[in-house]
Amino acid sequence: MNVKKFPPLALAIVMLLSITNIPAFASDSIYPSESYIDSELVLRGYPQIVLDEMSFSAKQSIYNDKDLFFKGAAITTYDQQNGTFENYEISSNGTMPLGQIPTSDLSLVWSINGDRNDASIIKVVYSYSWIKLPIFRWQDPIAVSWDDALFEMKTDSFYKVEQYNALLIDTGTGEVVNEIIGGIQSEEHGYAQAQSNGVTWYADLKGYWGIPGGMTIMNLYGHGEFELEKKTSASGTSKIYGYYVHPTVSTSLSINIGDAGNFTVSGIGQADERGNQATFSY
Repeated sequence: MNVKKFPPLALAIVMLLSITNIPAFASDSIYPSESYIDSELVLRGYPQIVLDEMSFSAKQSIYNDKDLFFKGAAITTYDQQNGTFENYEISSNGTMPLGQIPTSDLSLVWSINGDRNDASIIKVVYSYSWIKLPIFRWQDPIAVSWDDALFEMKTDSFYKVEQYNALLIDTGTGEVVNEIIGGIQSEEHGYAQAQSNGVTWYADLKGYWGIPGGMTIMNLYGHGEFELEKKTSASGTSKIYGYYVHPTVSTSLSINIGDAGNFTVSGIGQADERGNQATFSY
């Protein structure tokens, strides 16, 4: 596609991207492709079925840390039309219950990762990837909890990011003139709240407002990540619990964490919600 046919529009796009600090990557990007990252993570023990459901941002984060290896995962798929969820847990050897993960609107993946250089560290990466764009796009609260008798969250290890892919279209001709891959809606090294056995944050989904004319959102995805440090020299298995809430009306909701795996949603309004868990060795 020859962008030079539209010099005024191309100039406007360049100015827009420089102002909003949105990374636009062409097909010859210096960054590894998703297929290449998948192939490298498979060599590190990550099952392809997990990679197929994980967000691209989460894959990039895991790929960039060469010391991480797979310890377990949990996948949740969501059908927004029916408001239904299905859960699948994948063990460290890559096995999962019988049944094929369905193609739904949203995939949620809790990936549990070990560190080859530090056996006391467990890195948790939670990702979401909207396969079909959500009808409702506000802030989706997320929470993860763990056994605080065994682990504590490492200081300053939390990070979360929300990203999108989009097409830039000439509103006059309807032709695609550029592509945004990995546009950042928001990111921060901070969370909504944390306590000894859990942490909560929000997925800030890029909505319909604030989108320049001619931009069409194609994908929404992101992840949150943090490190857990062992508080004991013993070994065994443990569970980590996750909870995702997708508001279906404009409202302010939050997740409160009780004991490990015990979540409650506060606020007034309608929402679809689901928890899942992953078992891992430590």
